[in-house]
Amino acid sequence: EFSNYYVPTGLCCPSRATILRGQYCHNTKIFDLGDLNNSTYKSGGWSKFLDTGLEKETMATLLQSAGYDTAMIGKYLNGYDLFDEKAKLHKPPGWNHWMGKLNQANYY
Repeated sequence: EFSNYYVPTGLCCPSRATILRGQYCHNTKIFDLGDLNNSTYKSGGWSKFLDTGLEKETMATLLQSAGYDTAMIGKYLNGYDLFDEKAKLHKPPGWNHWMGKLNQANYY
């Protein structure tokens, strides 16, 4: 039971980056969701997480290197597979089992 859980920020992508890395937003530099309507503006989201090398060391890579079997099921980071066709083939390091949701950033 989680009776007292706090997030580092009210935005999902910076919070997810914080959880994956164990670092606050001022360390990851993922401050917002990224501009999902413009693929060249990378202020946050999966593309910045990937481009800055943050994906190379996450809780998944650390747990996997310690012998744990890791799995990711569901939403990863905003923008995952939104602009880059190669993302469909991209499995972030550290995950033994990967079922990341593609095209999850549709807003209505």
